[in-house]
Amino acid sequence: MGRFRWIDALQIEYLVLAGGGGGNTNDDVAHGPGGAGGYLCNVNGENSGGNTSAQPSLFVPKSTNLQVTVGAGGGTASPGSKSEFTSIMSVGGGEGNRDFNKCGSSGGPNGRTSGGPTSGFTNNIAGQGSASGDGVALQGAGGAGGAGAAGADGTNNQGGAGGAGLASSITGASVTYAGGGGGSSGGAAAGVADPVGVEMVVQV
Repeated sequence: MGRFRWIDALQIEYLVLAGGGGGNTNDDVAHGPGGAGGYLCNVNGENSGGNTSAQPSLFVPKSTNLQVTVGAGGGTASPGSKSEFTSIMSVGGGEGNRDFNKCGSSGGPNGRTSGGPTSGFTNNIAGQGSASGDGVALQGAGGAGGAGAAGADGTNNQGGAGGAGLASSITGASVTYAGGGGGSSGGAAAGVADPVGVEMVVQV
């Protein structure tokens, strides 16, 4: 007599990425870059945003309709949009030179043409992204936060590098996602955060 295994639920591995933030443009010469979108991953042995531990296992009953929303990247001086997979929500990346909205990774501050330095932003959500670097008074914008690391500080006439993203092998090959935008120097455009996506693998 044969044996049968009845499966009531599916175990799902996921990587949910939100839209990256848009860079800032205003009267300052060195513009703040956009932060990476929130990064939530439950793949065993991998990390979520800010190099935190992977998210918990997810089990979904059979014949369940799953809602997926893929957030778009932000336009100029606008935050990225959130991405959702069932009840899991990654928050969009912060726009350049803004710190008042909680975001996946923080956008970078401007490098000012006058006045004092510009402090980095820490409005990133723990477990989804990283903070930005500082800007300086002599046209060096701070780098925006990435999923794997904070942005670097700007220096005189040199923008800070954007924070590194995180690598995931959820598709079968290692791919790095969600890097932060690089800060600009005098007269240069701010960097743009990495694109977005939702990856899902169903394991039975």
